[in-house]
Amino acid sequence: MTDDGPFSSRGQILLGAASAFGARGYAETSVEHILDAANVSRRTFYRFFRSKEDVFEQLFEAASIMFVQAIRAAAGAGGDPETTLSRCLDAYLDLPQRAGPLFKVFHGEASRPGSPLYARRERVIDEIVGLLGAGYQALHGRAADTLVLRGVVAAIERIASEVIASDRADPKLIARAKAAMLQIIRGTLGATSANPKRARR
Repeated sequence: MTDDGPFSSRGQILLGAASAFGARGYAETSVEHILDAANVSRRTFYRFFRSKEDVFEQLFEAASIMFVQAIRAAAGAGGDPETTLSRCLDAYLDLPQRAGPLFKVFHGEASRPGSPLYARRERVIDEIVGLLGAGYQALHGRAADTLVLRGVVAAIERIASEVIASDRADPKLIARAKAAMLQIIRGTLGATSANPKRARR
């Protein structure tokens, strides 16, 4: 068992927990499974986390922050609206692929209204709606209906769930998902290359 400082031990537990949850799912993973995967003692685990629920929620929080930051970075990287939108969707679809099986577990748990992850997922959706709304405002010179924006994000989420449910990263499926997302955004919110002055008329 290793315990070479608080930061490395906590990180080691998080990595082990990610592996255990990804392999077994949330319900079937116990603290003992996390200890085995992280190669730490029970005493070390409880120095940093109260329970398996605690470590799971902290993993989800970290993933949520990374997810939103990646999309914000893509949105703020400059370029024409079409390029920016494409880059944002790439970021949206990239994290589930990098996170692997764990993201599928996150997605399933966060989609349950009774789950402690559900409220955090709703805040992530709110942030994405805000980013989409800011892009629409900048392009068209007026605010979009928030309900329409939430509908667009819900449709994008549903398409993304098809990618998440896939057992392996399928480039063709990811390309189809991105194309479908682009079609929905363009069809609902207008062409991303529209002239803002024309859109205000």
